Amino acid sequence: MSNEEVSKVRRVKFCPQCWNPGAAVDPMWGHVKAKFCYLCGTPIRANCANCGELVLSLRHRFCPICGCAYKTPVKIAKT
Repeated sequence: MSNEEVSKVRRVKFCPQCWNPGAAVDPMWGHVKAKFCYLCGTPIRANCANCGELVLSLRHRFCPICGCAYKTPVKIAKT
């Protein structure tokens, strides 16, 4: 056995509605117990909605595996 330290993969949790591409994620979204956005109630994501690949960085707006945009379109409520 080797004494190498195993590092944890750091995933990024974000709200697909409130997150603005190019901006930093809100620290509240990364809380261990956060499951929903505290601003809008949308489920917090840490995986690509299309292929399920773990989001490791939001430096880019699209998943490097499938090309799907991380930010979902905002649904406009009909009145």
